[in-house]
Amino acid sequence: MTDPSGTRVEDFLFQGFNGTINDSTDFFEGTCISDPCWYHVPGATGREVAIFDLYAGNASNIVAKDIYAVTQDSAPVTVMCDPKAIASDVGFKCWNGDFVRTKVGISEQ
Repeated sequence: MTDPSGTRVEDFLFQGFNGTINDSTDFFEGTCISDPCWYHVPGATGREVAIFDLYAGNASNIVAKDIYAVTQDSAPVTVMCDPKAIASDVGFKCWNGDFVRTKVGISEQ
């Protein structure tokens, strides 16, 4: 099923992000000014290094490369990604689970 609005997301490269995700229970991400927002995605935990909440058929050529993150509370870094929405390798295993980089997600030195 595709988004009836027809909005497409194409040719994005997210590269070279490094950092720590503040996933402590007393932290609240306050930068969201509208819905949808990072924490408005159903099931989001605050440990996600990437959330690709996209409609099937409306996204292509999206890659996350050289992304290295840890959580402040030592919990596993996760992702939210629907493999039915993005058929190509995005640089990490596209699923709702632990962040697992793929070959596309790592630059060759």
